Amino acid sequence: MRTYTIVVGGALAVLLATFLASRVVDYSLEELSQDATETLGAPAYVGLLSTFGLIAWSIALGGCLLGWSERERRCARGSSGAAR
Repeated sequence: MRTYTIVVGGALAVLLATFLASRVVDYSLEELSQDATETLGAPAYVGLLSTFGLIAWSIALGGCLLGWSERERRCARGSSGAAR
């Protein structure tokens, strides 16, 4: 439950920071969240690369969270496999 609270709290903090930044720099939230190809008038592959980057970061984050949760689970059971 603690991990869920941290993840959801972090996501809400990012959304709040984006909203506040939109007020400070006088851009609408819609302008700040547009796709790169629409904002820059760039070719379609720019958006594709952006999407692949997002997928790669998501996979890396998922791996880190999975490894961390497995380590926590082993430490909670008293396994000698994970030293602190």
